[in-house]
Amino acid sequence: MGIFISFETTKSLCSLKECYVQLTSNCETEFEKCDGMKLNSHRFKGKVVLVTGSGSGIGKAIALSFAKESADLVVNDIDFELACEVAAEIEKIGCRSVPIKADVSDFAQVQKMVRHTLGDFQRIDVLVNNACVGSIGLPVEEIDAQQWNVAIGTCLNGTFFCSQAVGKGMIKRKSGKIINISSLGGLAAAPFAAEYTSAKHGVIGLTKALAVEWSRYNVNVNCICPGVVDTSMFRAYARKFPDLARDRIRAIPKGKIATPEDVAKAAKFLASNEADYLAGAILCVDGGSFALLSGYFL
Repeated sequence: MGIFISFETTKSLCSLKECYVQLTSNCETEFEKCDGMKLNSHRFKGKVVLVTGSGSGIGKAIALSFAKESADLVVNDIDFELACEVAAEIEKIGCRSVPIKADVSDFAQVQKMVRHTLGDFQRIDVLVNNACVGSIGLPVEEIDAQQWNVAIGTCLNGTFFCSQAVGKGMIKRKSGKIINISSLGGLAAAPFAAEYTSAKHGVIGLTKALAVEWSRYNVNVNCICPGVVDTSMFRAYARKFPDLARDRIRAIPKGKIATPEDVAKAAKFLASNEADYLAGAILCVDGGSFALLSGYFL
């Protein structure tokens, strides 16, 4: 049995095809608008985000990533010039940004930073505790008191000082998200990194303690544990310990190291409404490395 297609039907099909072509063309145009620095979904519009240690590396990627989704940023770093450069990039995206120099290991400087932020923005919706120092790469018996105190002071004390200072306002408003950046070094030990490993384990413990106490106030506290990330910190480690760095990369099931943007995506998820019921969670952004802590290589 043959199928008869009239001129009118053919005309209608052509119109449908034109509509389809136009629709897909429009979709492609919209996807193009979402590429790179042009991405701006407005998901965090009206939100104020403070990211410590955001002058470079993971912190910078997190700050820029929030700005691309319309958040206003407080860019903190101990290097004020770097903080200003990141703040300028954020302003170009079209969001407000304030650079603040502060050493998070210093209680008084943290208090001043938070007062400054509240003076400019009236509140802080999201805190990302990212500031840290890398391992000095010494065996335990050679680490002196100052080196130990710098690691604990920045990574652990800084996370506590910032969370306490910002958390008070969040508790009062009964709303807030705190995201602590730990490390796989906070879940398992690595050689020649006792001070770093201890500090990052402490960050995970603090995350759980804050989540237990503050969840009732609708303040969500969670933690990200990045694995090997392509930052200046890891490159310095790789130069000092090339064999260890090579072994670490070999042990990543994904077969490649993470980018700072991979960690930023996780931070945005934990800051979003989709993570409203998460509290005290430890999110590994490591390409499967922690799942393979068995002593084997792939």
